[in-house]
Amino acid sequence: GVLLLIGKWPRIVAPIMCAFTVLTIVFFHTDFSQQIEITLALKNLAIAGGLLMVYVHAQAAREA
Repeated sequence: GVLLLIGKWPRIVAPIMCAFTVLTIVFFHTDFSQQIEITLALKNLAIAGGLLMVYVHAQAAREA
């Protein structure tokens, strides 16, 4: 997280953090009969999407 904050290696760090966040959904938020589990899984999915946006925009900024 600190590397993203200072802008160091975002094209490497963002996909790793995204994969970690998705794995968190798979391993820890498995009981979808509970409303809180669905909410937390969707929160983590939104974070993963944001990390992919960081990756895409870091890629575009590097090419420009």
